[in-house]
Amino acid sequence: MTVHSFIYSNNPRHRLLRHSLFWLVWMLYLVIISSARPGASLIGFKPFFEYSVIEVFIATTVDILYCYSVLYFLMPKFLITEKYLSFFLLLALALLLDVALSSYFYTWIINPIRKLYALPEMRYTGVTDLLRGLHSLLLMAGLGVAIKFYKMWSIKKKELYMAKSEKISRELKFIDTYIQPSFLPVMLKKIHAYSYSGAA
Repeated sequence: MTVHSFIYSNNPRHRLLRHSLFWLVWMLYLVIISSARPGASLIGFKPFFEYSVIEVFIATTVDILYCYSVLYFLMPKFLITEKYLSFFLLLALALLLDVALSSYFYTWIINPIRKLYALPEMRYTGVTDLLRGLHSLLLMAGLGVAIKFYKMWSIKKKELYMAKSEKISRELKFIDTYIQPSFLPVMLKKIHAYSYSGAA
């Protein structure tokens, strides 16, 4: 498997590998950020790191749903077809759904796990907490959209180059059919015959 096939192939195996790598790198980034929070001073670095891995894994499952709904539903159906108002309204709705689901996950799944690790409950206490959560979500979705647009641009650029090459090739073949190898000797014979007839 080459780097090109890994990035651009629609082979299900390559796509699964590509997406898995993206999410593993993203989760690793979040775990590093999360494990640097103040909780490590309460229970020690190792248990807090373990907790951070569990929290990131649970919380990211909701964000994955949001990201794929943007990439494979909202973008092709609304953004690319230039239905901008519908796109932004549905994007805002998807954001609200993600926030609601995340809040549910934190209340009913993550907070009980925090109790097991002797950590205080996590609550959204204000707009700043909400914006902090949205910051990570928007960064992740924005990164996914940027990768998708880069791939689309790269594929279109390659298609344009191939179309230009094909056009040039067709034009050369067209010219070649009118300039046959026998053309030059026939013209030279006519010139030669004309010069003799002119001399007589």
